[in-house]
Amino acid sequence: LFNIEGIENISVYEKHGGYLALKKAFKEKKIFFRWYSWNSLCLSLGKSQKNLAKYFEKKNIETVVRPTGGGILIHGWDISFSFSFPFDRNFKRPIKLYHWVAFKFLQTFRKLGLSTVEISRNRKVNYLRLGKGKYFCFLYPTLSELHIEGKKIVAMAMRIFEEGGVLLHGSIYLHFNFKKAEEILEIPQRVLKNSLLTLSSQKIRKRELMEIFLFNLFSH
Repeated sequence: LFNIEGIENISVYEKHGGYLALKKAFKEKKIFFRWYSWNSLCLSLGKSQKNLAKYFEKKNIETVVRPTGGGILIHGWDISFSFSFPFDRNFKRPIKLYHWVAFKFLQTFRKLGLSTVEISRNRKVNYLRLGKGKYFCFLYPTLSELHIEGKKIVAMAMRIFEEGGVLLHGSIYLHFNFKKAEEILEIPQRVLKNSLLTLSSQKIRKRELMEIFLFNLFSH
C-alpha cells in the first residue's frame, strides 16, 4: 500500500515519463495493479472536469485532475486503486474489463459477508449537478459500480488509450466526514448520507478487503 501526497499520486501519469511508461507497458502486454492512499485531504477531478480546478483551489483545497473520467472524489478518507491492462483476445472490448473488475469486487464483498452488494446496471450519468457542473462521484452508482440499495461503496472510472490498453481508477471510503464534505462540495449532509457507504460502517477491515480482492483478481 502506497501512502503519498495527492499531487504525487496523479503526477505519476503526467511527469517523469509516466504516460510513456504506461503506453510501453501496454505494448509489452504488462498488467499493473496498485492500492494507494492519501496523506492529506485532496480533491481529484475527472478528466472532463479540469475547468473546476481553480474553483476549488480558491477554497484552499489541494486539487488534482485524474487521467480517467468520472466525478469529483474527496481523498484522504479512502483507499484508492489503479489498474492498467493491455487489450487481448479476452478483453478486446474495454467495457468487458470494467465488468470483470466489478465482478471481482462483488466476489470479495460476498466473501466478507456482504450478501446485499450489487453491481449497478445504471447507464445514465444522473449526478446531482451544482453550480458550474460540479458533481460528486459517489452520489449515484453508475454502470458496474458496487452499491447496497443504491448507496455506492466502490466508485470506478476508466480511460481507453489508443496504444491498446485501459487505465482504471477507483476508490472505496474507509470512513467519511460528512460535515467537512458538505463544506467542500456544497451538498447537504442528508444527501451524502443517503448516497454512500464506508468500510467502517459495514465493519470491514481494509487489509482483509485488499488481500481478498487481489487473490480474486489474479486467480482463475
